Amino acid sequence: MELYIIIAACVLAAIGIIVGFILGYTRLSCWGGSVVGATLVGFIVARAGFVPESDWYGVTMLGVAGGSLLVFTALCQLVRRYISRAVKRAEKLSYYKQYDAMEANDERILIALDKKDKKGYRRNARRTFRMGRGPWGVVDRIFGAVTLTLNIFAAIVIVGALALVVIDCAQITVVQDALAGIYENEFWQGDGSSLAIDMLVVTLMCMCIRAGYNNGILSALTALLIIGLIGGAGYLAYHIVFVAKLLDGASQGVYDSLLANLLVNVQTNLDGMGLDALTLGRIIMTAVAFLVLLIPTIIISVFIPRAVDSLRSFKTVTAVDGAFGAIVLTAVVFGILLFLGAILWQVSDLDAFKVFNKYMENTSVANALYGENIIGKLDFITGLPLRDWVGLS
Repeated sequence: MELYIIIAACVLAAIGIIVGFILGYTRLSCWGGSVVGATLVGFIVARAGFVPESDWYGVTMLGVAGGSLLVFTALCQLVRRYISRAVKRAEKLSYYKQYDAMEANDERILIALDKKDKKGYRRNARRTFRMGRGPWGVVDRIFGAVTLTLNIFAAIVIVGALALVVIDCAQITVVQDALAGIYENEFWQGDGSSLAIDMLVVTLMCMCIRAGYNNGILSALTALLIIGLIGGAGYLAYHIVFVAKLLDGASQGVYDSLLANLLVNVQTNLDGMGLDALTLGRIIMTAVAFLVLLIPTIIISVFIPRAVDSLRSFKTVTAVDGAFGAIVLTAVVFGILLFLGAILWQVSDLDAFKVFNKYMENTSVANALYGENIIGKLDFITGLPLRDWVGLS
């Protein structure tokens, strides 16, 4: 098993180095390096005891991981921007150095066309001028090789760790026996499993930050505004018909002209439902009014996203919008996880959680959502009758 793992790691490393070298750093995302760096910072801070034990220990560790992730991501972006500008300067310099040669080649192509010299035309038309990227082009490719390799291994560690933990917690003995070499490995039983689980949490945090920044808060507000406009149209239609009673004549007319002739024994059915003819007419008029009001609502809803896109064309607005989007999405997702973790912690002494507890108790960041969960200490959570429901009390 270890031999197969080593061979697979070498093959993947070779793929990452070759493809990353070809693509270059400026065309790749450096999420893997940021996740690994933030996970290691959280591990070092926890093991060194820099954060004192308190009710806020878990939240502090989440903050350490999140702050480290932002720092590493910002550094990656700054390095990418610097390398990109240096490469563009080198390409621009290379362009001007070859400018005379390119002009001369274009002139030879035109002459060949005038003379109907097909051979000369093909020879000169096939000639290409590559823009040299200078030393920074080499740096870009080396960074790209390292970045893609880190991304590949980070993704494999995350998926593999999740699978190993799920298999062990679910006690799938057939697979456990097949992977006994990994489960019994000293590194996995020590810091390996804790680092892997921490990487899962940091990766989720990275995904929330990136998704929130890319989508921004304005997109979510736009969706809420459109939903609010539709709901407002529905309420306005109800208010006009039922509260202001501005369409009572039309409502009675709808019943008299349409429903009374279409429905058999309609009055008996209405009496059974507690409705009268006017009320039924009002319901129909409310639906008609809603459809009428929905027309301008749809028209407005078409222009709102365009206005938001226009706003996001400004870099300052995009940055602020992205920052708020990242904060809100991360807070919502981890707020839900904290609540769920607090619920699970109340019944953590069940036999079903025995293996899971063993994994979580040694983690540096992930345990902030479980054993070190500050929400789990609130009276609201501790007062829930969860233990009664599972027969522990």
